Amino acid sequence: MSINSRDTLLASMNGENTTRGWGAITAFSRSRLNRLLEQQFINGYGKATYFPRISKNFELPNSRKVTLENLILGQPLISFENASLDASKVTVTFRLVGGAYSEVKSISGEPDVLLTHTKIKETHGFTITATINLTVTRGDIDRVGRVTLDLSNAVDFTCNFGSLTGIKQEISKLLSAYFKALPAHKRIFQLGVLDLSGYNPLTPVRFYLRTQRAPGAEVSGADNVGDGAVLVFIDLAGSAAGKDFPTQSSGFRYFIPDDTLNGQDQYSAALVLHHSMLADANADNMALLTTLLFPGHNHFEPISTHDPHDRIVLGN
Repeated sequence: MSINSRDTLLASMNGENTTRGWGAITAFSRSRLNRLLEQQFINGYGKATYFPRISKNFELPNSRKVTLENLILGQPLISFENASLDASKVTVTFRLVGGAYSEVKSISGEPDVLLTHTKIKETHGFTITATINLTVTRGDIDRVGRVTLDLSNAVDFTCNFGSLTGIKQEISKLLSAYFKALPAHKRIFQLGVLDLSGYNPLTPVRFYLRTQRAPGAEVSGADNVGDGAVLVFIDLAGSAAGKDFPTQSSGFRYFIPDDTLNGQDQYSAALVLHHSMLADANADNMALLTTLLFPGHNHFEPISTHDPHDRIVLGN
């Protein structure tokens, strides 16, 4: 059932200032962001830059020992369970796709007793999750702004394997150190790009991040649990500086409609332009702005444009 259809969204924007003074706001959905992560992970895997395997022995209270052997992490996947407009926080999940997990009882003077030994397969559904704040970097030379997911910033690790008291805490400490030790090309994923070097009125000059849950995504059992978007609040060369950020309780609109076509989401991204910039929003300037939003060979493909007051461009 649609909660945030295109027609409902446009009606709510009619005659309203929806950008809170920012020159432009973009929104990227979970599905497309995870596709970008997948592309970079696969490209890295082919170049032998995938995650190193994890092996570790732990000694726990009650004469218990745990062995992690050659754990293989799958690609990171973003979701928005803990997203808030007050921050740029996302949940990142890694599937375990290989390796082994053992628990042993060890008593001095007696043979060790194997309590459990699991050869891990992806079908087991074992996962590791963490929370990460997305970051913004700006190149001083190339004047390119980048939205990045840096795994060294991961905190609050949890996992759904291991029965012994204390093992989850040990795994959390292990993974925190593991990601911090990875070289940059293995731990930093690029989610968006803004070229800050142009000179037309729609050239981005500064940008800031927030994350937002999709309407209804906080309801347990909902079809869209975990859905949400990364928002980029942009100051443009021809706009006044952004005024403020919406808070979690502000009722800020979710700019990506939930309409479907043949069972698939019809929209996965949106660009909203402040109404004061419409005089400068000729075809060339708009085309330039909408091609600066994704890394690699990806680009924003508009489907429809609407001017209820501020301009909104919906697409994929």
